[in-house]
Amino acid sequence: STQSTWGKVTGNFLKILPALNFRDLRSQAPLTRLRPRESTASTRRVPLDRLRIPLLIAAGHQGVASLFGIGESATATGKGELELKELLSFRAHSQWIGDAFWLKDLKLMTASSGSEMRLWDCSKIGTCSKKPQQLAESLCKYGGVFSTHCQLESMKIVNGLRNGRIVLSTLSADSFRFESFFDVHSGTVKCVRFNDVEPLTASTGLDRTVQVSDIRCSPSTAAAIRWDSAHRQSGHSVQWQGGSTSLLLSNSNDGYIKVWDMRGGTNSKPLWVFSGHAESDYWAIYRPTFYGNGAFIVASGASSKRLSLYCVKTGRTVSRGATTFSPTCFANCGSLLLAGAKEKVIPMLPSFEA
Repeated sequence: STQSTWGKVTGNFLKILPALNFRDLRSQAPLTRLRPRESTASTRRVPLDRLRIPLLIAAGHQGVASLFGIGESATATGKGELELKELLSFRAHSQWIGDAFWLKDLKLMTASSGSEMRLWDCSKIGTCSKKPQQLAESLCKYGGVFSTHCQLESMKIVNGLRNGRIVLSTLSADSFRFESFFDVHSGTVKCVRFNDVEPLTASTGLDRTVQVSDIRCSPSTAAAIRWDSAHRQSGHSVQWQGGSTSLLLSNSNDGYIKVWDMRGGTNSKPLWVFSGHAESDYWAIYRPTFYGNGAFIVASGASSKRLSLYCVKTGRTVSRGATTFSPTCFANCGSLLLAGAKEKVIPMLPSFEA
């Protein structure tokens, strides 16, 4: 069921940070050359660290990042309603933001297709610039950053780059130490994600392949499992099933979502192929996501105002409900699902039987 719009969001990439759970570290790209910024007196302290509500970061188009607090407000009937309150909005980059992740203590990491990686302190806002204090900046010498991810326990950072490489580094305090790079794709890496359990990455991109790499190996032997021509067109995104070491999904411009099982080996057939969520095959970004502890996949599609729900266990289409907007991405906030669209975020409570 669709509820009222929470607020205006610039961009189309969402991540949730649970309130005060700052050890849930989420970071960005390896900084090959870190340039610390001098602190300035022209900042004011923002007591965001005192908030007892979840925080949402939305970023993407035109390099804009927006920070929202998710709270409750009382209605005339006395019932509580969720509301989205904008706390901060600023131009973090001059080009598209590929990914944005929270660090501890309200530190925010952003990476852009223009190769810049920047570290921000969202508890300190410039009185004139109205931006968070920028702590560090670096240019990735290997090219534009299209995707990044962080392995929380080891603090490993992985980048997906324009030149087909994934770059590995380690986060330490407010600096990044480069470790190695892997030539895994023949074109831009659109998405790369760490596995939650094992030191593995999954990636996809312009070459239409999906690859799983073992980052413990040398760059020449890192490829563990590979699906060549996994899609008919460019791959958009990959995502591991939460807590799983074998299942992952990928989606593409071709209008298909595929679920892969690593246990089948290289170039094995997909476990499931889902379609019907996209109403056209023209180029558009959309990112499906696992939902309900990995039991389901929620998907929109290019030019689609329908929200599709697929069962991972049976491969059946559970529902395909109509909405009044075209979602491009999702974020899980407990049982609540946030659907991001152009200039809006819609809270949704999926109603279905497992």
